[in-house]
Amino acid sequence: EKKPSAHSALKLNLEQMAASSKLMNEKMAVIDDIQGEVEADLKRFGNWLDETMREIELEGEHKPRWREAVRAIFRFAKEECLKAAGPEPSGDGVSGVQPLAEWISKLASQAEPDETVNAMILLMRHGSAGNSLIVVHATVDATATSQRAKRGAVWNDRSTLASSMEAFEVLRERKKLLRSPHGQAHVSSLLPLLQRDGRCFGVLSSGAPALPDEFLVMLARAGGLSMELVWKVDRARALIRVITAWIQTLADKEKMSIRVEWKHGANLPASKVGKAGQHSWYNLAYEDKEG
Repeated sequence: EKKPSAHSALKLNLEQMAASSKLMNEKMAVIDDIQGEVEADLKRFGNWLDETMREIELEGEHKPRWREAVRAIFRFAKEECLKAAGPEPSGDGVSGVQPLAEWISKLASQAEPDETVNAMILLMRHGSAGNSLIVVHATVDATATSQRAKRGAVWNDRSTLASSMEAFEVLRERKKLLRSPHGQAHVSSLLPLLQRDGRCFGVLSSGAPALPDEFLVMLARAGGLSMELVWKVDRARALIRVITAWIQTLADKEKMSIRVEWKHGANLPASKVGKAGQHSWYNLAYEDKEG
């Protein structure tokens, strides 16, 4: 059998490298498109969030501590979205919003210092079937009164417990169960956590004793929108990381000496990664080990 000449072998290798490079550029463009869509959507969401915050502040104009709590919730959510992501995004999206959920309950206690007990639980829809809720965060006071009120506990819609039945009633009907007009009432109040399009993705439970109804309405509105924003950013980061790992696997398979890595906040001009103007690279780093 006649062996190919060195010239033919080199030509074949160059053609394979060109084909692999083209494929890599196509895959990297996928990340670029996703990141661009995320950035645009977050900008629109951020503008809308600012308008909503002003509306909520007007509702609580007579209560400075309530108004400041709302501001702090939105501020925290934006900071969570802007800071660099950790080494791995959360697996299910729930743990991604836990810091915000904890912050909401802490602000509730600070805004209502006369309430000696803050039994608050924040739940999110769990699974695709829509028949279960998972506890994202529960205060110490809530956990002390119920074993089901602890982080990670799953509530099922088949439960006959009153707290669970009411939570699913709120989830499915977007109903507000407000029972404490002035606070300190030894009852529980439950409100839906709504996303921007009005769909309910979770439930906020307060009590017993329950915080004042008007304050809970403000918390649920601000908390729901902020949790949606943080959750979406966490999911977008997870998607980008999966695609980045996939492209790295493809590069390794093709024996291409490059490292594909997503770095939050890194910027490189398009001319560094390909033809100038071909892609608008931002918040991504494309590094060549060979320099």
